[in-house]
Amino acid sequence: MALAVGNLDTIELPMVPAEERRTLEVVIMLEVDQTAIGNLKAGKTPGPNGLPAEFLNRYSRLLIPYLLDLCREAQD
Repeated sequence: MALAVGNLDTIELPMVPAEERRTLEVVIMLEVDQTAIGNLKAGKTPGPNGLPAEFLNRYSRLLIPYLLDLCREAQD
């Protein structure tokens, strides 16, 4: 038995306003950054930025907004 698929282009789906979409993206990126920093292993050699995991973990709340800006610039 074949499934009948209608034309999806005719369905009107609600759109998320651009500003709200940007806010949602920031919230998701913030959570991802917090998780990534939290998963860094202590006592390891610092990466290319020279910042050890202990520093990033301790100051993550201060650093994450800057990291988000950096990620946004890299995407553009």
